[in-house]
Amino acid sequence: MDVEVFKIKGHNNHMLIIKNIYKVSPYVILLLFFCVQLLVIDPASAKKSKQSQKGIVKVDGAAIYKKPDFDSAILDYLDKGLKVVLTRKTYKGKDGLGVFYKIRLGKKRYGYIVDTEVKPSLKLNVFKFKENKSFSKNNSKPEGARKAPIYFTKFIGGGINYVNFTEEYASVILSDFSTMFSLKMTGPGVLFDGPPIDLEINLSFQPPAYYSDLIGPTSGFYSLSSLSFVAPLHESSSSLLFYSLGIMGVYESFSVELVPGTPLEVEELRLGAVLGMGYAFYVGDFLLKFDAKYYYEQEKYIAGGVFLQKSY
Repeated sequence: MDVEVFKIKGHNNHMLIIKNIYKVSPYVILLLFFCVQLLVIDPASAKKSKQSQKGIVKVDGAAIYKKPDFDSAILDYLDKGLKVVLTRKTYKGKDGLGVFYKIRLGKKRYGYIVDTEVKPSLKLNVFKFKENKSFSKNNSKPEGARKAPIYFTKFIGGGINYVNFTEEYASVILSDFSTMFSLKMTGPGVLFDGPPIDLEINLSFQPPAYYSDLIGPTSGFYSLSSLSFVAPLHESSSSLLFYSLGIMGVYESFSVELVPGTPLEVEELRLGAVLGMGYAFYVGDFLLKFDAKYYYEQEKYIAGGVFLQKSY
């Protein structure tokens, strides 16, 4: 090692600067650089990078659930285009309904997002993370949160259905435009665990008008019910365009006076298929739904209804 001493003029006391001069091999420099890298890289972070990935939210109002379960508490709603950190591993939803990624909301705060609402990428910078500022650490439901996704939420309510009820009597096709009162339940797990379904029960407390016109005084009621599987055509954070396909049934119970003072009791049950299409959107805390159906049994006819439902 050589030592050089310099004197700096302009000071009362001389200042000594000692410069150490080393002759170092390039191989030693490479070895030192490699050792420093081993010390700097955190093994836990390296492991974490293999388990995590970046992603970007694909839809506006993507729900973050507490568990991989559509019935669990909703922790937050994320905006479309937000960059997030999530696991590469996916988690099956409860009862096999849906697939989820585990997502980081903040320091030691995690939730689950449906795989169809986030686009993952395999690149992750573990040293940079932008925390989701919209998440409230003190509240499980953030202020001003959007409503839960319609397709995966259970609703119950009622409405009015207008049915062009049609049947055959004595080889004659008869039709009457009837108003029916409806009970409607929709969503996953309404009757059994599984995908979203639509259960609709319609009642009319008077027979179709053609009975009295062609046969005689008639009293009684009839019901028109259907059970359908529902599939989305287009969904946003506050609306849903959907179609449905299922089974239907008609039950009639009438008292007909063919002879004055001698009523004849008539009962009939018919089964068939139903195809539907509708549109639903939030109005405050309620869901307003318009639903059109095509019924196919002994005869074919259409119906259209308007319904008001509430989540439960």
